[in-house]
Amino acid sequence: MKVQIRDSDKVNDVAIGTHFIDLRKICNDGDKGFLPTLGPAWVNMYGSTRQYTLMDEHQDLNEGLGEGVSFRARLLLSITVEILDTTSPEIISSTEVQVENVSNISESATGKIEEFFLFGSFLEATMIDRKIGEKQITFEITIGNYGNQIDGVSKSSSAKKKKKKDGENDEEENELIQNSSEDEADEDGDLVSVSSTPPMRPVITDRNYFHLPYFEKKPCIYIKSWWQDQRRRLYNSNMMDKIADKLEEGLNDVQEIIKTEKMFPERRLRGVLEELSTGCSRFVTLANKDVNQAGRTKLDRERLKSCMREMDSMSQQAKQIRTQVKKNTVREKLKLVQNFLQRLRFLADEPQHSIPDVFIWMMSNNKRIAYARVPSKDILYSIVDEETGRDCGKVKAVFLKLPGKKGFGPAGWTVQAKLELYLWLGLNKQRKDFLCGLPNGFEEIKATGAAPGLQSVPPVSLVY
Repeated sequence: MKVQIRDSDKVNDVAIGTHFIDLRKICNDGDKGFLPTLGPAWVNMYGSTRQYTLMDEHQDLNEGLGEGVSFRARLLLSITVEILDTTSPEIISSTEVQVENVSNISESATGKIEEFFLFGSFLEATMIDRKIGEKQITFEITIGNYGNQIDGVSKSSSAKKKKKKDGENDEEENELIQNSSEDEADEDGDLVSVSSTPPMRPVITDRNYFHLPYFEKKPCIYIKSWWQDQRRRLYNSNMMDKIADKLEEGLNDVQEIIKTEKMFPERRLRGVLEELSTGCSRFVTLANKDVNQAGRTKLDRERLKSCMREMDSMSQQAKQIRTQVKKNTVREKLKLVQNFLQRLRFLADEPQHSIPDVFIWMMSNNKRIAYARVPSKDILYSIVDEETGRDCGKVKAVFLKLPGKKGFGPAGWTVQAKLELYLWLGLNKQRKDFLCGLPNGFEEIKATGAAPGLQSVPPVSLVY
């Protein structure tokens, strides 16, 4: 199912953003199944960067073709399906779309709004393509429109607008276009956002690549943003993804043992099945929390029930198959277990969004050059280890690529830059351990404008 926001234009309506809904993910045709249902939930739309020009070279991305390289909009969406009695005279058999007004929904219907905190530290920036090595480079991180400095809407520009308009009612526009980077202090004396690294000229590494000289001083970014608290959805996805990752790793091991004709592949497979069974049981215990949380939709409830049924059944099947694994049945059982992996990946994909993905952009001469997109669930923090995103509070290698069609074909294969990047996303009130996963031995450098003696202000750079 395709949902599209279009710009109402006199000549032709241009797509602003497109989202596809996989009907298999919002319904279940089993004996305890349910008809397609979704929301009310926010759907995030991604597409091209906001180029305010007549011809957008990445317009395809707004039509939903290819990976979106920028947050475009979010849409509050609700889907219900009813089975109608076609023999009833009141039903008009028309294929026309009928538009009706809907009553307003309550503020809390999509969840309680919470303050989130995103922190990033750039430990290394290498393999910068020599074509961009001539000018100064800066990196920008955004989440939704927060942190977006060149094509988002910042508070300072809207403040100027207000002065110009002499107090004309401009609030509505600010509400709609979520405000981005704010470099003034909020009520805690805490800077709300430092979303980009200081500009720096690259240094030559060899004939093909440049690097930025982040030697002992590592630049940091941090952004405060406000979203409906739907972490439970992401936590459940993370738990299933981690079970699937472990299973995939185990299955690869078994295949490697068979391929290299090493001893006892059946022992490794039994171990893999035991891990799977334990993981599924643990999911059933943990996922049942927060069932009365605000903003839970019918799909949340139905999905939880069906995921718990599936995971419970998978746990039982894994136990049963484990007892049947013998030297001569390893290959046959391996095929069976591979079906579990596909099933887990399918279940882990959450159809109702919450926090938008994080984008990392390399910028030169105030132009966006190359990017990487990180799903917010992968860097989301939880006090429960299994629910934490796989890359939260870890130093990861991130490769930047060209946006849109430029990233395809032989030209798109060249790495634009490689970053060693540390990311942490969580509730602002849970942020005390956000630096825990960094390599030891650093000193925090705070922003010059920060009030003295405030421990809670995040660092703008780390000195090793």
